[in-house]
Amino acid sequence: MVDEYGKRPTFKKIIIRTLCRFVPFDLYSCLGDPSFGLHDEWSKTFFIKKNELQKLLDEIENLDNNN
Repeated sequence: MVDEYGKRPTFKKIIIRTLCRFVPFDLYSCLGDPSFGLHDEWSKTFFIKKNELQKLLDEIENLDNNN
């Protein structure tokens, strides 16, 4: 799980995400495209595979180096 910056989320964000899972309609918020649930949006966290995260971080670094 990472935050919106690709870093390990704070304890507070993890608690917010966990509590959001108790919202009765949270399950249905994942329907659609893109399929981010309310627990993801409200806590600004999401799950991503480690290799995909590294790929995105490398792309961002390359963009920064080119500017």
